Amino acid sequence: MIKYTYLHGLAIGGLLMLAGCAKDISSDIATNDEPTSVLNIVTRTGDGDTGQDEADGSLNVSSGQIYIFNGNNCVSTLSFGSTTTYTSQALPAGTYDVYAIGGNDLSHFDLPTEESAKPNSQILLKQDWSLDDLLMQKASSITLVDGETHQLNMTFERKVLRIEQLTINQVPDEVTAVSIELAPFYSQLYLNGEYGTATESASVSLTEGDDNVWQMQSQLLYLYPSSGKPTITVRFTWPSGVKSYSYQADAEWPANHKVKIEGTYTAQQGVTLTGTLTGSKWGDDININFNFDEKGSSGSSTGGGTGTGGSGNSSSTPTVGGTYNEHYVVAVEGSQVTLVSNNYKTNIDTFEDHSNQTNIANVESALSSWAAESGVSGTWRIPTAEEASIFLADANCTSVVYNKFYYCLDGETLKSLYVSGANSLGSFNTVGSDRYLIPVIDITIP
Repeated sequence: MIKYTYLHGLAIGGLLMLAGCAKDISSDIATNDEPTSVLNIVTRTGDGDTGQDEADGSLNVSSGQIYIFNGNNCVSTLSFGSTTTYTSQALPAGTYDVYAIGGNDLSHFDLPTEESAKPNSQILLKQDWSLDDLLMQKASSITLVDGETHQLNMTFERKVLRIEQLTINQVPDEVTAVSIELAPFYSQLYLNGEYGTATESASVSLTEGDDNVWQMQSQLLYLYPSSGKPTITVRFTWPSGVKSYSYQADAEWPANHKVKIEGTYTAQQGVTLTGTLTGSKWGDDININFNFDEKGSSGSSTGGGTGTGGSGNSSSTPTVGGTYNEHYVVAVEGSQVTLVSNNYKTNIDTFEDHSNQTNIANVESALSSWAAESGVSGTWRIPTAEEASIFLADANCTSVVYNKFYYCLDGETLKSLYVSGANSLGSFNTVGSDRYLIPVIDITIP
């Protein structure tokens, strides 16, 4: 049995908005404009509704919905299925943003209609339905001119993670129930591709099997990424009452990863859990070890991957690439050390039509309310381009989520740097609404 506890309500959806602007063609289209151009949209689909990844590890898209926006107005919706290779739409000349959602079975969701769809729309999960595999598409904004035929190739990315195994071994005969609770995980996803602030917890009741093994009976459990570092709580129901063991993971769990957790109970230690977090198609395996005992919990992680490395041990002599007070070290100069935040922010108002000074002021406003972090104190600041190039490329910096743009200062100009994976940085880019902020802090060590 799988039960969801909603902290702020469940509202899910998906689609990544395309960013961009047109200089010569108005983005406002009159209702009487005649379609003079053709947009061909090529979708990459899967080979059925098996719910599995394809043989090469790529993503399976069996059905989907495409939304074409002119400004805030949805001008067309198109559907595609497992046998569709492309779809076409005749449109007036203008600038358009294209959004798409795909998966194995979209019947779980109430998709917005063409009349109601807005860039900030949410897609609700139908009552009594559970979250399924969910894929999004992100590309650039397109501009059509009279008589043009334009082809847009759509590539999807997964927006959920998948719990594949939850097992506890050597459960005492006296235990009458075992459950595992995972929290907190996002419960909202908007058309602009950003997760909302609302979170949920997932409580999974395990089923007793042979040889004192209790495990999750459902084959797969889909969740949105964790909001920060997730907490894993294992509960045993004894004749005398319920006893629980909790552990906070070293780092957040991002989308497009599979999670396996297996635990073993011993009378001396309590419960020892080991787990793996693996990437789908990309990303190295990350091994997570959870130790639960009667006195509390501890843990460590090994391996590389997407934003989920080990916590690292604080060193009395900080070095670049290591950790100090559980924060990634990006620079050391004598007693001056620069550390990277363990958290990030997004949805900051920065656009190309703002002045550079206004964009910087908006980012610094977000920094002024930055939550306190254990082990450091001082003033958080925007990283320089050089600093960002170091920690964004290092898999050991656990606050980085891949396939995102991150703010940095190139001299006195606010820019963004795209990171697709460990040691995989793009070029410096302009600012926008979907940029992420991971600040740094300068401290003096004894």
